[in-house]
Amino acid sequence: MQTFDTLLFQFIMIYSWVDYEDITWDEYVYPQWSVALGWLMTVSVIIGIFGTGIIMIIVYACQGVRHWYTIVPTLGPQCLS
Repeated sequence: MQTFDTLLFQFIMIYSWVDYEDITWDEYVYPQWSVALGWLMTVSVIIGIFGTGIIMIIVYACQGVRHWYTIVPTLGPQCLS
């Protein structure tokens, strides 16, 4: 399912870049700086999401698979009291 989501996301982004038209409202055409700002905000969110994922993959790969399943004894119901 993750592969499908990633491919769908890539398709939507590539399609929006290929099929790009200037943004208008009736006869008003928005200035290019505002369009660039919108794309910059979109790309910054995308980089933040994928960047975090890539960093987590690198960190967990360096720690090894065994670290993923390590039980932490300080966590549990005894911490509630």
